[in-house]
Amino acid sequence: MPSLSAPPRPGSHFPLLLLAVLSGPVCGLVPRSVPRTSLPVSEADTYLTRFSVPQTYNYSVLLVDPASHTLYVGARDTIFALSLPFSGERPRRIDWMVPEAHRQNCREKGKKEDECHNFVQILAIANASHLLTCGTFAFDPKCGVIAVSSFQQVERIESGRGKCPFGPAQRSAAVMAEDGHLHRAVRIGAKLSILEDLALFPEPQPVENMKLYQSWLLVGSRTEVTQVNTTNCGRLQSCSECILAQDPVCAWSFRLYACVAHADEHGGLVQDIESADVSSLCPKEPGEHPVVFEVLVATAAHVVLPCSPSSAWASCVWHQPSGVTAFTPRKEGLEVVVTPGAMGAYSCECQEGGATRVVAAYTLTLEAELYAYLKTLSTLTKLKDFFQLHGSHLL
Repeated sequence: MPSLSAPPRPGSHFPLLLLAVLSGPVCGLVPRSVPRTSLPVSEADTYLTRFSVPQTYNYSVLLVDPASHTLYVGARDTIFALSLPFSGERPRRIDWMVPEAHRQNCREKGKKEDECHNFVQILAIANASHLLTCGTFAFDPKCGVIAVSSFQQVERIESGRGKCPFGPAQRSAAVMAEDGHLHRAVRIGAKLSILEDLALFPEPQPVENMKLYQSWLLVGSRTEVTQVNTTNCGRLQSCSECILAQDPVCAWSFRLYACVAHADEHGGLVQDIESADVSSLCPKEPGEHPVVFEVLVATAAHVVLPCSPSSAWASCVWHQPSGVTAFTPRKEGLEVVVTPGAMGAYSCECQEGGATRVVAAYTLTLEAELYAYLKTLSTLTKLKDFFQLHGSHLL
């Protein structure tokens, strides 16, 4: 297994692919076509920085100017200039509105109210001092230029017919997503492994445009521009987590005892994208002891004991009171038919890359047994209290 004394060359053999995809069920015989981990919006926010302005929509045109570290955003009736990466700094903006008389004319021609706006469709660098922009302008396309230094208005406006589409949120030629999920994937030879499914938006919506700036992916949609950190290695807090993630931009640093973006670190790094062999790369880590949940059950009932490993690629087995080791027969967990012989301890143990840990642990107890036990305990407690109070008088 590779043990690296110098940083791996980023992307030389194992490029990280960022794919906006449908997040429906994945079919196929290759297990790694299923994302290893899936992050809902509540957890994905550690990756994301969002930009939006109330009552402004359709952030569908993105232009990155690497020289000035600026992102220009074409939205409905508005053009923004934001510093990269996003830092919370107030953006510069130009309002490029359609006059009300023009909008009224648009509505009288049978167009919908929401369509009679100026949807910015084109943003391009014209030269060192100016941008070119075009918008639908309520089905009467217009083009003009913006002085980058002042960024105050669209000037030298002329007809955009033949240059700009007539109608709104024509979608970009980038890979589209129906509900705004992002897949991080790595290609090793002919095999594509999907590392992570990332939910980008609180409410499902299509991705309309994507641009890459350094280690940031910029995603345009109807309600916002989302900045995605593609090198969020710090979330992986142990050597085994770092190796098992198989993220080509991350490696474990023994010197810093942290998972780092290896382009910024030199020496003492380990990474194994091909097989993620934790057992030979990482020192033995202290075992985790999950909370043991007591489950009260009734005879002949059916109960399902959940087991949810963080990785969909992990292989899990159940240890039961009978001593029999069973693979999980259903996705939700282990189904148990309650009999007296089924009472006792259950644990779900998962293995990946040579690393093993107990993910869930339970104790099944018959309600009748627990009731009898509690009744006995209550009686003994009362007897103890009685003798403590009256014992000296009984001698």
